[in-house]
Amino acid sequence: MKNRGTLSDLLTSTGTWGTPDVASYYGVTHPGGGVAPIQLNAAQRGGLLTMGAWLVSHGKKGRDNVVRRGMGVYRDAMCNDIKPLNIDLAAAVRELVGADATIKEIADARGADATCGACHSTSDPVGLSFESFGGDGRFQTTYPDGKPVEAAVVWNNVPFDTAVQVSAALAGDEQFQHCLVRRFGHFLLGADFGAPLEVRASAEAYKAFKDSGGSFEALLVAIVRDPAFIERRK
Repeated sequence: MKNRGTLSDLLTSTGTWGTPDVASYYGVTHPGGGVAPIQLNAAQRGGLLTMGAWLVSHGKKGRDNVVRRGMGVYRDAMCNDIKPLNIDLAAAVRELVGADATIKEIADARGADATCGACHSTSDPVGLSFESFGGDGRFQTTYPDGKPVEAAVVWNNVPFDTAVQVSAALAGDEQFQHCLVRRFGHFLLGADFGAPLEVRASAEAYKAFKDSGGSFEALLVAIVRDPAFIERRK
């Protein structure tokens, strides 16, 4: 069978299924009534992270969603442990930039700061790229106050113009892949699967996943065939 699905498919696909209302939400046409395949605008959408469900769940009403979305990837999808700083965050931002700073200027200053930059230099560029989507997940080129959205970023020393490009790059990022295997294994076992670089079971599952081109089927089979799954205690 073809099209069984890979990580790359998950993070780059420009198609989905939905009703006419869903198509209207994405600003595209629908082939008819009921639930049907929908082709999204490839310049705006590509993969799970550009879909409304993820964007809304990692968004909020307010000025921006850089930190929430960036940390959603950095912490949850790349398995980075973060210890919150015991400081007044709003005051810290005011010390870094002026009151009229743009969202991009704030993110850049946060990433360049010796303390904040330990996490934000990696997470903020990802979150900033998703500023092309409002808190409701709809595509935007300007903020409600009329100021333009600046979503071009440099992440891991590579320039990206859109969230679509960043999402595709995440699919090929090894830390992202390692974390996915760990999360996937944890879900199946009901217990920590361990980091692929440290634990035999997850290392072998990661190898099967990697060798198959990011196949979720190959990952699932590798985990359920492993003694760590077969011999686990309920």
